[in-house]
Amino acid sequence: MKRYILWLIAIFVLIVLQSAVFIPLNFDHVNLLLVLIVVSLLFADFDFGLIFSTICGLILDFLSGIPDGIFAFSLVSIFLILYFVVNNVLAKEPSLLILFASVAVATLLFFGLFLLYNQIFKMFGLATVINYKSLLLFDLPSALVFNLLLTFPVLKYYTWVENLNRKLSKNDPQPVSS
Repeated sequence: MKRYILWLIAIFVLIVLQSAVFIPLNFDHVNLLLVLIVVSLLFADFDFGLIFSTICGLILDFLSGIPDGIFAFSLVSIFLILYFVVNNVLAKEPSLLILFASVAVATLLFFGLFLLYNQIFKMFGLATVINYKSLLLFDLPSALVFNLLLTFPVLKYYTWVENLNRKLSKNDPQPVSS
């Protein structure tokens, strides 16, 4: 339980960083939670990663002005697709090359799945208006660059939170067995 509370705080810190620092600096298209999901995909187990991507997607849905569910569906789909590829196609050991390639693929998938789910939501009258020219010529390339630039700092942040988690778990009082 403490692990999930600590991770909710860690997600909140990334959202504040993204919203209060990067967006005012015109780095609008960076998606720190997407990068964090890819990192967790490589270093955490399936259940934690699935819960993690669902929570991140729901938080982004609540904070965005677009119809609810598009971010959650997109992030969970990305997690499932990349989990299959990483665990069944690529080498089992995580490496920086796999991490950076996974972030690049996840960013491309995010835009593709976002557009796909937006079209599905359009059938229910819940779609958001998208400027495709701006999306493909500016938003996608800038998101790709910023996500790749921030991959290593997010990896360090992930390992720091996990190490903090382990320290807190060690300090928990253990039940006395008789």
